[in-house]
Amino acid sequence: MIGIAILTIMALCAIIVYLDASAHHIGDISEHRRNLNRSAFYWGISTLFLWPFAFPYYLRMRRKLIDAAAEHPVQEDLRALKVSIVTLVAAGFVAASVAFPS
Repeated sequence: MIGIAILTIMALCAIIVYLDASAHHIGDISEHRRNLNRSAFYWGISTLFLWPFAFPYYLRMRRKLIDAAAEHPVQEDLRALKVSIVTLVAAGFVAASVAFPS
């Protein structure tokens, strides 16, 4: 039961990170350091798969990412499709944990 709750939290964090990053026009900026040069989709998926590392890192870097995006905004293409993909993958994680409990 706790595992399902943790996976649900991971899934919600991934969706929120993607929506936040795309709303602030965070994206690939070739002139910036490597850790600032990531798309909103990358941040959402990495939060889902590497939650203990990626989510705190995103929160720590968020202000720098937003500042970089203010100078070089990136328009996220197919935002609805990408949020659907992040949501479906996240829901798949939760569903798999329900169907195949450890």
